[in-house]
Amino acid sequence: AVLCYDLSTGEERWRAAWEARFTEVVSGAGPRATPTFAEGRLFVLGATAILSCLEPRTGEVLWRRDLVEDFGARIPMWGCSGSPLVRDGRVVVYAGGPDGNGLLALAAEDGELLWNAASEGENYTTAEEVTIDGVPQLLWCSQEGLSSLDPSTGTLLWSFAPSGWKSTPMIQPQRVGERSILVGLGDGQGIARLEVQRAMDGWTVEESWSSRRMKPSFNDFVVHAGHAYGFDQNVLTCIDLETGAKTWRRGRYGFGQLLLDETSGTLLVQSEEGPVVVVAADPSAHRELGTIPALAAKTWNHPILVGDRLLTRNGEELVAFGLTGQVPGP
Repeated sequence: AVLCYDLSTGEERWRAAWEARFTEVVSGAGPRATPTFAEGRLFVLGATAILSCLEPRTGEVLWRRDLVEDFGARIPMWGCSGSPLVRDGRVVVYAGGPDGNGLLALAAEDGELLWNAASEGENYTTAEEVTIDGVPQLLWCSQEGLSSLDPSTGTLLWSFAPSGWKSTPMIQPQRVGERSILVGLGDGQGIARLEVQRAMDGWTVEESWSSRRMKPSFNDFVVHAGHAYGFDQNVLTCIDLETGAKTWRRGRYGFGQLLLDETSGTLLVQSEEGPVVVVAADPSAHRELGTIPALAAKTWNHPILVGDRLLTRNGEELVAFGLTGQVPGP
């Protein structure tokens, strides 16, 4: 089911539901991916590879594609987890099917196939659009490494496998400079910084550094003022972007998630046990500024910040907080 709530009151406005259920023993039941609102429509990929396009005011289904039936999609062990990427009338999702039906671009208007690109195996990431040296491109993490595709055609522009690249892609690559990209090496393997540049005869990609000082699993990292903050498994860690060196490692929050509030220079750390811990985005030391008693059960979802509203959720409940600018006491 997809549900729409009033942001101010939590009152349910509409719901769109269909027959589908996914569950497994580690993370439980339910969908994994976040809905994408773009170009006046809502796009949702369920854990069982059903892609829906909804009218966002009413929840009316405009079109729907079953990626298993239509493209031979193979549902990953922990369910389809990548959110739809919507740009310029295209919806890009991962199917992992045979005959080139790995990464798919469908028309946002009606769901018809525009292009496909071969990619197979377990994958829990989302394609990401960036522009490097004036060239728009899709970054895509696969079992083989990081690839860049032409968003219009799916044609491969370049690919590169950093040293230590292994296991299943789970976290998003991030731009950390005009031509620099920070990528995870796989579940608990570390991260690497890549330098990408357009040359006369194509593209060059070099590895600036690789580090096991930060070894995220499915926990995305954030970048702020020359440093990356993320999880070294279940411990919050800060590393220097120029060298990959660790500046501190402290704070056990389980396999949580975090969000950067760049305006205040703080990290909103969603702990695995439920509370949100406010931590200073300070490379010199780990400093907890306060705690918000948000949830009381296992939470692997990202927190969301919309204006002065903080929303947190897990498989049991959704909670909204109004932020006043004053950090709660510890």
